[in-house]
Amino acid sequence: MSTVEVGTLYYGGVEGSTSSTFPCLKIRTITYTDIGDMGNAWAQRNVFNTSPLINQGGWSYNSGTITIPESGKYFVSSNIIHKDATQATTTQDNYRNTIWHRWEINGVAQQEESRSSYNRDYANHDRASTGISTMYSLAQGDQLKMQFRNYTGYTDPNNIGLVNNSHILIFKFSA
Repeated sequence: MSTVEVGTLYYGGVEGSTSSTFPCLKIRTITYTDIGDMGNAWAQRNVFNTSPLINQGGWSYNSGTITIPESGKYFVSSNIIHKDATQATTTQDNYRNTIWHRWEINGVAQQEESRSSYNRDYANHDRASTGISTMYSLAQGDQLKMQFRNYTGYTDPNNIGLVNNSHILIFKFSA
């Protein structure tokens, strides 16, 4: 194993910086919401749990919007697990879905999108997941929201919900 020796590390790379911690937010999504009822169109959904797992550095957010606390380059990661929440326990309804998600910044949809595998509850396959890990250059006050799409094109007869171990992690990487 190699060792890297350093004198002092400064947050933001500036000697004399008054902050000793970097902005970091980790939250779960809400346990359930119907994210698949829009058919083939993209739609923003209020999916953020308002009890943070980590909130370091003055983040403000509600169920629909995360506000960036200071300007810089941010690592943004989302792992979304979704489930056919109305799957019949005895008779399968044979519904198929392919859920996508992406980030929206200040009302502008971002190009990165994540697509789930084909999910068919006919064979008790009622869960799938999507994930995005990317970096954005963000300014203080920028607002992040999450959009979803049910690419099968159906206005689903079922409720496609989120599972409670879905999570969002955002942290400042550099100035």
